[in-house]
Amino acid sequence: MVGYVFEFAWGFVVLAAFIGWGGVASQVLGRFGGASETTHPDWGLAAGWGMALVLAAGGVLSLASLARPWLLVALVVVGAALAGRRLVAGPRPMPVDRRLWCLMALAVVPLLTRYAGAVTHQAMSCSDDNIAYFAFVARLLDTGTLLEPFSLRRLSAYGGQTFLQALVMAVGDEDNAYLIDRGVAFIVAFGLVIGFFREPGRGGESGLKPVHYLVTLALVVILPLPLLNSSSHVTGLALFLTLFRTLERAPPDAAGTAPARLWMIGLVAAGAASLKATFLVMAAATLVAWWLIGTWRRCGKGGRDWRRHVVVATHLAASTLTFLAPWMALLYRSSATPLFPIVQGHHRPGFAATYSGDLPLAELAAFLGDFLIQPQVGLFLVPILLYAFRRGSPAGLALYAGAITTAAATVMTLTYDNIETLHRYVAPFVNAAFIATTIAFADDARRAMPTAADGRRRRRTGDAILWVLVLALLPVPIHHDVKRIADTYGQAILTAENRAAYARVQAAVPAGKKLLVLVNHPFAFDYQRNVIVNVDVPGAVSPDPGMPFFQGPGALKAYLKGQSIRAVAFRDFAAPGGCLYGRDLWLAHAQGDNPMWRAQSKYYLDLMDNVLKLAAAERVVHRDRGLTVIALD
Repeated sequence: MVGYVFEFAWGFVVLAAFIGWGGVASQVLGRFGGASETTHPDWGLAAGWGMALVLAAGGVLSLASLARPWLLVALVVVGAALAGRRLVAGPRPMPVDRRLWCLMALAVVPLLTRYAGAVTHQAMSCSDDNIAYFAFVARLLDTGTLLEPFSLRRLSAYGGQTFLQALVMAVGDEDNAYLIDRGVAFIVAFGLVIGFFREPGRGGESGLKPVHYLVTLALVVILPLPLLNSSSHVTGLALFLTLFRTLERAPPDAAGTAPARLWMIGLVAAGAASLKATFLVMAAATLVAWWLIGTWRRCGKGGRDWRRHVVVATHLAASTLTFLAPWMALLYRSSATPLFPIVQGHHRPGFAATYSGDLPLAELAAFLGDFLIQPQVGLFLVPILLYAFRRGSPAGLALYAGAITTAAATVMTLTYDNIETLHRYVAPFVNAAFIATTIAFADDARRAMPTAADGRRRRRTGDAILWVLVLALLPVPIHHDVKRIADTYGQAILTAENRAAYARVQAAVPAGKKLLVLVNHPFAFDYQRNVIVNVDVPGAVSPDPGMPFFQGPGALKAYLKGQSIRAVAFRDFAAPGGCLYGRDLWLAHAQGDNPMWRAQSKYYLDLMDNVLKLAAAERVVHRDRGLTVIALD
């Protein structure tokens, strides 16, 4: 109980830290170039900016091997103190209409139940979380950096999500790994949407109405967002909503654009890009689209000063690359590439054929079309049609342009994946574009309604429909969240007994020696005592000349020794429940219908076969509870 309450409270301290650091970002960039528009953000926008600034700092700390628990805790505590100072010294909040109190109370209920369910949430994705994502956080906290030269999941992400998870797990453990994404970021996303209606020109704080809370509840709480593992789902949604809000504050067709605005945009874009490789494409495509929209509109107004447009593009590119550069340098240290997949790094040639088939152009177009017309995707793309009939938010249009471009690129490079998985990859930015466009057009349409009796009647009718919709649907997510709390409260991903078994495995290997591990819970190891090598997708990623496959155990042993790996720890491959390293799982995939799993199964089975042959020929230094360690000497 005490541990749960502490982590529950710590998550709100992290949220406060984002708000505090966001205030710092707005003040610093607000003074640079005199862009007063970046100052005085609402708490949701401040939290989004703060998350981006913390991610930029995380890249520097991780590159310098300084991302240790004490420093991350200090980063959070200082940020929370800054937020407290802002609350005390800032202007008094404007009085809230008493009619809004019931809406605010109604909003708090799903926010708290969703947050509470994320404190110790555990999803069924051991192949992602147990094998890779939790191990990344353990390595970061133990070593201060994130070097994973044998990991495909590390290659496809700069590490920003791992750093955000580490802010929570620095005072907790893997049981709390979901709190940052499904708890803290969820509240930030809510604040970003409700804060949109407080912006100048949209009524301000005094103009906030019950309908604004209803819209926010419908779009953030009720609207589905596919979730599976602890990677960046809601954090991606929150940062792309932050990018939208930031772009809204810097109209691309304005007569002059202060550098401070552009560098704030670059900060947010770099923060989103640091989470996942696909988010880098999304952020870049959105900025390019936003710049092109501004250039087109300025030219339409007779503004043909191309030098100004080049300056804007230069600031956008320079700011984004500046804040992303530490993460790019860290990925180069880890996986020999600053920009995957353009530069392949440790990715092995030919393995990409297991992700995607070589389809003719017509079949590729048909596959993309089938994906886009799926209800869970197509319905979220419908609002883009509004831009064809009415001039809307340039930021919303840019976000949609980036979302469709990135979704198409993702689908066409992963043709072996199913619709559900592809939807999960693109949902954070597709949902963000949908929400941004919906709130912008809905607010403009409502404010454009006449103030006469007919206009007031239409407003009341629309509000009544929204009330019925929200009140009818809101109990559904609340029910699921309460059930999630009941199912996971007091549960642990790894028992103390199993953790002790992993400690005995590591004790059998001399301190400082490099250890290859093929186990269910690599996050249980001490990454400071030994150099732990995790292989999350055999055959996909490994340093040159590449881990050998289909050449027997001798070639594998020679390669491992060439990489200074002197021991191998592995689970009993024949035992059921092996996450990735279970023979029954891959024998089934080898005969299955999924072409990706069928192609990759041969690599898993070959690696397991060769490790077992090495175990029969090499010295066994430990064997207990289904875990074995062999020495390669």
